[in-house]
Amino acid sequence: MFHFARLIVFIAFSLVAFHSVCAFAQDQEKQIEKGQGDLIEQLKQNTDELLSGLDEEGLKLVYSTRMRDGVIRAVQYIQEMVSGAVGACGQAQPDMKVPLDQRYEKWWGTLGPLLEKAEAYTKEKIDSQDAVPPEKIYQHLDLVSETAEYTRSKVEKQYVTDRDACQYLLDNMDVTERDLSKQLNDVMTAISLPDTSKAKEAQEQKGQ
Repeated sequence: MFHFARLIVFIAFSLVAFHSVCAFAQDQEKQIEKGQGDLIEQLKQNTDELLSGLDEEGLKLVYSTRMRDGVIRAVQYIQEMVSGAVGACGQAQPDMKVPLDQRYEKWWGTLGPLLEKAEAYTKEKIDSQDAVPPEKIYQHLDLVSETAEYTRSKVEKQYVTDRDACQYLLDNMDVTERDLSKQLNDVMTAISLPDTSKAKEAQEQKGQ
């Protein structure tokens, strides 16, 4: 079963696994800019509109879709970080380039096809139901993606490429390949859904 708490733990663990090779620099005063604030407000309004008037089936569909989409986006983000770190380490530590490239090829060779299957499965789940218009769900997911991408664009990634950091990257690919594979497989199985009665009640109160 797939749980929201497990998603948070899994993302945090995966990011920690690469913390020694990928440092982040960000101007705290510019963390929330006008553009980002506008997108966050748009997302909030879109979420309210999407959930408004939905019955229990619709609320659970939106929840499960967001969970599946969250895993997919997290894996895409981690892949981007790992790929960049492998390239940076290969340049800084030439004698490690071959083992890093080979291990990354196997790592992504396992995760890439699973990611494609998870994306196709999520799309099928959206398109094969009539509780919520699919175009509204896709519009919502696009806005989620746009907000996340804007936030990430304001963060400067700086790879740490000393020997210990690059060895840590190499050693942890076994762990992350296993854990990310499990999360992607969970996307295509059962998702533990919340009690939506409170969410529905809150939406009804907003409409009053």
